[in-house]
Amino acid sequence: MSCFEIKGKMTARLPKSATHPVIAEFLKNFTVGVEWDVSFGADDSAFILGSAEPIPSDGEDYCLNVTPDGVAIAGSTYAGLMRGFVTLLSEIFCTGFEQYAIECKLEKATPKIGFRSVHICVFPETKLDFLRKVVRMSVMGKYSHLIIEFWGTLKMECFDLLGWKGAYTKAQIKEVFDEVRAFGVEIIPFFQHWGHASLSRGGASGKHVVLDQDIRYEYLYRPHSGGWVWDFKNPATLELLKAARDELCELCGEGEYFHIGCDEAEHLKTVEQAKEVAEHINTVAADLKLKGRRAIVWGDMLLCKSDFKPGNQYDCNSSADVANALVDALSRDIIIADWQYDVTEGLIETSKRFKDKGFDVLCCPFDKRTNTALCVDSVVEYGLYGFMKTTWHTLHSSLLIQVLQSGWGSYEGKYDPGYRPFSAMVDRGAGILRKLSPSGGEYLKSGWKEEQINI
Repeated sequence: MSCFEIKGKMTARLPKSATHPVIAEFLKNFTVGVEWDVSFGADDSAFILGSAEPIPSDGEDYCLNVTPDGVAIAGSTYAGLMRGFVTLLSEIFCTGFEQYAIECKLEKATPKIGFRSVHICVFPETKLDFLRKVVRMSVMGKYSHLIIEFWGTLKMECFDLLGWKGAYTKAQIKEVFDEVRAFGVEIIPFFQHWGHASLSRGGASGKHVVLDQDIRYEYLYRPHSGGWVWDFKNPATLELLKAARDELCELCGEGEYFHIGCDEAEHLKTVEQAKEVAEHINTVAADLKLKGRRAIVWGDMLLCKSDFKPGNQYDCNSSADVANALVDALSRDIIIADWQYDVTEGLIETSKRFKDKGFDVLCCPFDKRTNTALCVDSVVEYGLYGFMKTTWHTLHSSLLIQVLQSGWGSYEGKYDPGYRPFSAMVDRGAGILRKLSPSGGEYLKSGWKEEQINI
């Protein structure tokens, strides 16, 4: 096997745009003990180790060329180049103490699915070090977009009660976000604009980020909803939601999208109410469009279970007349994020239905590997807009590995749901994770779970 060897003193030339220290840090973490002389060139589409010349990507996402004398990566864009870079890192292997190698190869790659995203929740239980692990693993997964949802965990200037006491400051989060953007990955802001207004797990915890701190603000929420649904007829509520959008857009940086949630909203019973909701969502989407962003909305409230074959596994949370009224009234500038977590056979017909109605659609799996495979297949087969891996509360387990596996699978346009591929990915992913975020030998900072067992 012919390889490029990495040992002793090595040189690397990174693009001028790659000056954020996390990129050189990754290189050093995957080759501990090697002394690197890193320089930054003017070419933002090339990366070179040793003596090698980049081969043009010819329109592909990246071209990775590994020879016995060096490594060169060319990218059609800076983001493509960085995807080639993390691919290279994942293929470095250890040959001896402080000695490493990469097998010689010429690889040109282009994603089969263009929009590939992962939805990450930041709970009060989510430590900053762990959040950094998650976003770094997402970068290694070659996603194009990260969607970050704060569950009362960000100090907001527009309304301080949107964050619990001890919530993260924007300065703390910005450090994590800067790492993501250094790899050319877009961060999509998220803020609920209808249901889930508690910014908590609702019935799972009974907590409410605003009302548990000051119940006088109950007027911001729909009467008799317990604070679960925003009162979008209230001008004060609309003003707050707009301020939150503006603040999150600034924090997340330039981008083309904003996820406004709107799932599992209660008290929607009539067509007239549906038209009011659609007007609210359309108004928010129009405001985002002025900022150059498209609104993303969860799809469950736009669906009725009886519209599909009996015995189907689809999650649909509206009656037929309400669902149809919403679908008919919503702007087609809005992107539908269709989560159908229980479907394990066939393709995702709800996603096809949304596309046939004129929407761009993201197919969104959760924790079932068979479901993930069907979502990838559905995006490819139906020509959907993209893929969104959702994670919710599962990252403090081996399901963090699904972030990596789903990213690679959506990039390639195929995902093997078998146990053996997943089991192999767990060990490989753990090896990658300890290089992305070294624990320094501290047990509680190693891996993805603080404790191996619960007693």
